[in-house]
Amino acid sequence: MKHKSLYILVFFVLMFVFSCTKIRESRIEGTWEYIPLTYDASVDEFWTFTENDELIVKRIYNSSITTTHDTGTFHIKAEGLSGYVEVFDIDKYTNGKYRIKKVTNKQLKILRILDGEGNSEYVLREFIKSSE
Repeated sequence: MKHKSLYILVFFVLMFVFSCTKIRESRIEGTWEYIPLTYDASVDEFWTFTENDELIVKRIYNSSITTTHDTGTFHIKAEGLSGYVEVFDIDKYTNGKYRIKKVTNKQLKILRILDGEGNSEYVLREFIKSSE
């Protein structure tokens, strides 16, 4: 009887974790405007998370009226009660594993905890939902 209760508990915990991952995925999809922690009017940056795990980073350089697009991939994972988004194939300053600190319909906060090549760990990035 104890084992049956334990299996039921494990089942519900797993269902909760996987359903939270799906909720995070649906909330993160769309275009987000990056809000730098230090004001920089020379670059506007937008991150677009698509349904097929593609990440498009668009940077608009206002001083030269130049726009760049970088395309990579992302994966959302749940570890314990925390959600993570892993970014690949953009650049060494963007790639890495980010802990999802907050995600709502209007706001996204992610904290990079591991990176691939860059040397700037623990970067907090804040976004607001964009209408672009």
